[in-house]
Amino acid sequence: MAEDRFITEGYKIIQSVEIDGMEIAIGENRDAEQPFMMARRSVNEVFGAEKHLIPVYGSDYVNIFREFIQCQSAHLDNLSLDRVYRGSAVADAPLEAGDCVPGGMDTDLEGKVVALKAGILRPEYRACSHQLMLATGGFGCSPNARGRTVFCVNLYSGDDERWNRSDILGVVAENTLPGWAHEKLARLREPREKESVIAKIRKAKNTPAPPREEGAQPAKSHEPEI
Repeated sequence: MAEDRFITEGYKIIQSVEIDGMEIAIGENRDAEQPFMMARRSVNEVFGAEKHLIPVYGSDYVNIFREFIQCQSAHLDNLSLDRVYRGSAVADAPLEAGDCVPGGMDTDLEGKVVALKAGILRPEYRACSHQLMLATGGFGCSPNARGRTVFCVNLYSGDDERWNRSDILGVVAENTLPGWAHEKLARLREPREKESVIAKIRKAKNTPAPPREEGAQPAKSHEPEI
């Protein structure tokens, strides 16, 4: 039970569970007309910041607790569906040191596929598909740099993430990656088309002038009359 923590002003947390990146909590305010509340928030944010997550109020603790359980069940279903989308209805096993390239951490990590240490992740995310990252830069990529930060792209979600070098288990050989990871990696490495400066100038010249309002007079020229 969490002590001295509040969902919002007056509602003290009496039950709390973290799952699927969310904290689900029941709060109690004995002075309120509806003394119980069930609410959710992202685990890395402060309660109240998630305006789209509407709290549920009630005077019956049993009903609020039922909402609390149903909310947890919904997030568990979400995790199960996520496994199906990854191509496996069962939990994929976490990667260990033996799954990494020997001596891989002694080299520069930039551009390589790395695995996070399973132990730094929440229990529901301790799986291969949540460990695999493409290291994209940061001082922590170098084994001899004083900096620790390694910028990565999560292979599965495509999200940009930031980790410390000490969070990384090792380098993963690309020929051992599962099929979905090969596909994601290929997309991430596709060259992005960059529009040239000349093309931008030509496009700007070909852009039609905005229509003039009816009755408006053309702008006067500042060139001297001949």
